[in-house]
Amino acid sequence: MAGNRRRPVNRELTTIRFSVSTLLSVFQQISGVLLFLLLPGVLWLFQSSLATPESFAELLALAGNPLSRIIALILLWLFMHHLCAGLRSMYLEVFKSSGKRVARFSSKVAIGAGVVLTLLVGVPWLW
Repeated sequence: MAGNRRRPVNRELTTIRFSVSTLLSVFQQISGVLLFLLLPGVLWLFQSSLATPESFAELLALAGNPLSRIIALILLWLFMHHLCAGLRSMYLEVFKSSGKRVARFSSKVAIGAGVVLTLLVGVPWLW
């Protein structure tokens, strides 16, 4: 490292332009962490809905709230995005496609598929 002191260092991350593949990977990791952290709450809600008919009615009334529906749609998007990005990663690993063109195209497809699946599943389910 001592001989490499003249190398320029860019510490301002706002000036760096990230590729679609990089953004997909970062958002996949973020969605995975969020899904993992939110899992106990989702399991608690599920357990509460099964406990008594009264608690089910309370949670059903809570689910009718527009804010609850938006939160549920965000959770659904996190899951769909994580699923599509994971399937893309598995596809690239199995077929050993490591070219920039394939990575860029498959990243765009994964992002689009996550949004489309969220809309297909979430909109009829929530509204």
